[in-house]
Amino acid sequence: MKLISRNLLMMLIPTTILIVSCNDDDSNESIDGSPTEALTVQEVKTSMEATQVSDEVDDIVDYMVVSDLGSSSNKQTSISSKGWLPDCYTISTEASGDNFMITLDFGQGCEMPDGRNIAGMLTMTKSNVSDSTSFTRNSEVKFESFTIDSVTVNGSKTYQHTFADDENPKTMVASEITLLWEDESTMQVNSEKTREWIEGFDDGEWGNSAFLVTGTTTVINKDGVTYTSEITTPLRAELSCNYIVSGVLTLSKDEASAEVDFGDGTCDDKAMYSDPEGNTTEITLKK
Repeated sequence: MKLISRNLLMMLIPTTILIVSCNDDDSNESIDGSPTEALTVQEVKTSMEATQVSDEVDDIVDYMVVSDLGSSSNKQTSISSKGWLPDCYTISTEASGDNFMITLDFGQGCEMPDGRNIAGMLTMTKSNVSDSTSFTRNSEVKFESFTIDSVTVNGSKTYQHTFADDENPKTMVASEITLLWEDESTMQVNSEKTREWIEGFDDGEWGNSAFLVTGTTTVINKDGVTYTSEITTPLRAELSCNYIVSGVLTLSKDEASAEVDFGDGTCDDKAMYSDPEGNTTEITLKK
């Protein structure tokens, strides 16, 4: 089948977090005490921090799926040599009827390429659907004592990786997870996203790969406050760059809102934060 011969590179999406200098007063009031419709930068930062942890899991699952599909053509060796995932984990497999289970065990701790430390296990149950023109991998991922930088991840994620002739490969991700910090604060993260592999999937050159990400995320903090983010202009991520290079996110809480614009395609660590009045602030991104 034509699509199986494609270089099944993983769809890693660089994850970002907002790092900014904030004033001591992060309230949602203007100088004269009247309400403002803008979210504070600190609220934006906290919401995206939770999203970043969720995205880290997606990166790992993409690696598992693509290295598994490409193992017959020695793609796993190529992936590992690029440093996308370290060799400090173990893999075990188990067949169960029509399904197949893969467990990734990071033990007491495993440092990822982006510097994060991951411990514990995640288990992926997978099944395949194929015809003469397409191949789909359906997966569900669950966690056991799984932590990312001491943040415990519970819940589940479902994935649908689709490879079809004459179309860009796509991944649909649905997340229902709870994050627990060491200070016992929690956040619920519910999201539905689509990641489209738009460049580099045919030429085998990792640095040429680029992706468009769309979808929505809802984050609920320990006090029950809900933050919703919607990608209003698809986010473009490139494997040659550590940062999202373009696209727009709109974040909201009740009537308050903010917009984050990641730029015009230039690979840099800058983005623009805007409130509904059109006031803008340059913010610095960190991988």
